[in-house]
Amino acid sequence: MRRSLMRSTPIALAVGAALCAAGCFVTIDESLLDQPPAPTEDAQSEAAVEGGGDATDADTGAKPDGDAGVPEVKTDGDAQPDVVSEDGKTDTGDAPLDTKDGEASTVDGDAGGDENDDGSAVDAEAGGDADAATEAATDAPVDGPKTDSGLVVCSTDADCPPVACKWRKCTAGQCVDKGPLSESVGFFDLPAGETLICNQAYNRSCVVAVGSYVVALTQGGMRVFNTRNPMVVTQETVAAAVPAGSNYLVRSGQRVWTAASSGPNVTLSWIDLPLDGTSPVPPMHQTNVYLGGPLTAAYGSPNDTIFLQTPQTGFPAFARFGPGLPTYLDVFVASGTAELTSVASSADRILLHAVSPSSPYQHSFSLQANAASSLSSNSGTVDISSFSSSDPTRGYFASNRKGSAAWLIGSFDGASWKDVRALWLAETGAATVTPVELAIETFSAQQLTSPIGPVSFIDENTIAGAVVSAALQTVALDIVGRTGPKVAKRIAMATLPFNNLTVAGDNGYAYVVRDTSVHIFAPSCNP
Repeated sequence: MRRSLMRSTPIALAVGAALCAAGCFVTIDESLLDQPPAPTEDAQSEAAVEGGGDATDADTGAKPDGDAGVPEVKTDGDAQPDVVSEDGKTDTGDAPLDTKDGEASTVDGDAGGDENDDGSAVDAEAGGDADAATEAATDAPVDGPKTDSGLVVCSTDADCPPVACKWRKCTAGQCVDKGPLSESVGFFDLPAGETLICNQAYNRSCVVAVGSYVVALTQGGMRVFNTRNPMVVTQETVAAAVPAGSNYLVRSGQRVWTAASSGPNVTLSWIDLPLDGTSPVPPMHQTNVYLGGPLTAAYGSPNDTIFLQTPQTGFPAFARFGPGLPTYLDVFVASGTAELTSVASSADRILLHAVSPSSPYQHSFSLQANAASSLSSNSGTVDISSFSSSDPTRGYFASNRKGSAAWLIGSFDGASWKDVRALWLAETGAATVTPVELAIETFSAQQLTSPIGPVSFIDENTIAGAVVSAALQTVALDIVGRTGPKVAKRIAMATLPFNNLTVAGDNGYAYVVRDTSVHIFAPSCNP
């Protein structure tokens, strides 16, 4: 039985032996450790929305103080560590960390970066300071992560996050290993009666993962869950409501944006989530910007800013906004491109896609560099000639803040689906699309329904894609590493129907949302 979220009293969670250290195989972006506070907004153009928001804001049912509640985490298995609460609140404990030389690690999963080092506003003409260095490729291990031992002294079980695929309890003030963990952590529910306001599409999602948080856009507004210790998932109180009509959710660095469009005007709201996963979540901010046309897409961009797309003269056109920038936006047309559909961002670039008009359908891509500036230029068309399909689907796309973009697609011969393929389309700093391809599922028996589902990065070099698996003969989460590339593992999800799934990921975790449930997976742990 699913338990609804409580308003003020935390719920004791029953949790099985299926957890993983979140930072166990991620790379370190040390620039984020020194990230300055977000710049102060222009008082004439932006309003910091405090408390419960004004009368025009949509009601999110925000609680006045403390955690909004503790979703019940359901698991299988016998091991059930008790959760100790203090003062009527559930302590979320310490983030599962990957450590190196004593420094905590963190990783961003989507395009975007930090503010300028001096905290100044972002130059709208600049391409930003997205890190162009390509990290050493690492695949998701399947025999458990290798990390430091984590904290030992504790006061509650929440102080003892899983380490190296072992779950721990707080016993007599010490974190004590209690046994191995499996790759399936369990699941928790969205607030009662709420579902996502959009299904994941090729270039849009209503769930994002940001370090220690999962953020969902539901009928009730923006819901923020702290998953730093997935043994104690808590819903954070957000001291504001997203604007009515918000239907875009975008991650850019530690910032999460929402957007609501009305004609040429766009109402933006944003929240800067704490890097440490334990500090109070700050109030949401809101402003209105003039885009000049209807909003048709939104993506993360460098320096925690947001790309906004609108059509002009038959081409996609892009503007960029961040706190402190003018609210009357300059829009730049992606002229010179033969690909007219944007599907993802790649640092300061937009990945553009085209599908041929008739069967067999073929795909082509290009990158629009400096997309929201007067220096906007197109890289030129790159045809994906390695396959064609009798189905015109665009598949699903994902990008990370280092500039990598991944694509999940498949081929259909008119009678049956033949395979599912993962492709890396853009690498950090690459001037053109540079596809690297791998068939991750191949069907020998007839496959009549589409086997392609959403995809997300779970660390800088690893993606998780929902598929119908030929190897497992069921719905699965395929974990694919960039090195090779190769399938690191397949996780069966037999209990999930293969429709209307949403996939998000970060810090080594994958989150699969179906209806009202958020399923947590730790791919680096054994089954």
